[in-house]
Amino acid sequence: MKKLSVLALLFLFLVPLAACQLGPTPIPPLPSSTPTTTLTPVPPTPTATPTITPIPPLNSPNGPPLRSIHMFTQKDGWGLIENALLITHDSGVTWFSVPLPGASVNLSTGYAFLDEKVAYLLVPAPDGNTGSLLSTRDGGGTWQVISVPFSNGNLYFINDIVGFLYQLEAGNGRGFTLYQSLNYGQNWDPVYDQNAPPMENRLPETGVKNGLSFIDPSLGWIGFSSATRGEALLYRSLDSGRQWNKQDLPLPENPENYAVTVLPPFFIPDNYIDGFLPVDFSLPETGESNRIFYFTHDSGETWTPGAAIPDGGVYTFADANTGWAWGKRGLYGTTDGAQTWLLLPVAFSRSEQANYINFIDANDGWLITVGQGSRVRLYRTTDGGNTWTITIP
Repeated sequence: MKKLSVLALLFLFLVPLAACQLGPTPIPPLPSSTPTTTLTPVPPTPTATPTITPIPPLNSPNGPPLRSIHMFTQKDGWGLIENALLITHDSGVTWFSVPLPGASVNLSTGYAFLDEKVAYLLVPAPDGNTGSLLSTRDGGGTWQVISVPFSNGNLYFINDIVGFLYQLEAGNGRGFTLYQSLNYGQNWDPVYDQNAPPMENRLPETGVKNGLSFIDPSLGWIGFSSATRGEALLYRSLDSGRQWNKQDLPLPENPENYAVTVLPPFFIPDNYIDGFLPVDFSLPETGESNRIFYFTHDSGETWTPGAAIPDGGVYTFADANTGWAWGKRGLYGTTDGAQTWLLLPVAFSRSEQANYINFIDANDGWLITVGQGSRVRLYRTTDGGNTWTITIP
């Protein structure tokens, strides 16, 4: 009977919930959230002017593999390799290295790309305890360097003015420190420290934190991989991350059979009403996993489960309806806001796994895969993911 119940539960995940006409329950509009600190909308003055230089083709025998791609127009975007920041102006066919004033890129460099002109990078200082925040607003032509009270961490910027930096304790992901800036990264205020004296509305000590997202200076979320089966841990803050409260999610039947991993939600930029929350339900005994994309249309006040993707991987959404996600058999697409997913008619090598996906609209996208022999490939689509052209073979 137990085996039958597990099979029934997996079938429940894979049946598109759109057939049941699920949808969010209407609620009154959320009150507007206003920052408690006055923003200073004056960009800092650049302090350095490096020269952008060409690099060997990434698809040459000695070309470095592309780690991530961040496109913002059909031609313009950023890229990262192991030891350099790159920029492209021809859809990713050719790349140029962007030297950084007094700094270099490595695998631990924090970054945030806001558009084809604006980018932030975090590099450690020689003392290992502090760092430098580098920012550009002209596509890497000039940079401003700001000393910051941390040497590493994950950057998350809502816009060019408001940003967050969070640090996870090395090894277990349990310790957590959060900083906030309200003036282009010039000043950072510590707003949360997991190791500070206990207080009310704190994050749990157990479980692994998987990252956060904010939609304004006050309202944000953080997701956990829970140490307890059947427990979905999503926490929300209404005060810039100083206090956190657990937010309940609707769960499938017999959730105690599953290890649950909640990833941070993704909201549609310039909208922040519509968002998606990926949650993985896996059977540790078999290794089987299904990713459910919960969706919201009320700025995360409520979350409704959509359809599942087996072995869900990297994903992106171009708008409130259109999205793509890598799964067990290849690339999936949705046109109804994750209520249903269809396997796209695209043939990738069986050895290939996607590790980065980036769409700028419903048609134009890029996909990075890693295949046999750790070969990295970059693909390009102009028809919504139905056909792909190899840009870096």
